[in-house]
Amino acid sequence: MSRLLHETGRVQTAIVGAESMLEGADHPDGDDANFAAMNAYFTSIGGGTNQIQRNIIGERILRLPEEPDGFKDVPFREIPKSG
Repeated sequence: MSRLLHETGRVQTAIVGAESMLEGADHPDGDDANFAAMNAYFTSIGGGTNQIQRNIIGERILRLPEEPDGFKDVPFREIPKSG
């Protein structure tokens, strides 16, 4: 769904053109295009990135093997910091 919303926002912005950078009652088309574009990002952040969603589908629905995780049973505070 997040990919569809991103594409919808991109197409709507392209159709509206420069007005898509404007907001408010004086620019309803721009306001709608701006909302569509921003809403796409809120949705992908809230639902997880596309890659995470694909991992969930692969592991839980398709029963593909899980990604290797060397720190699976290690508390977060004990995971070594890189840098």
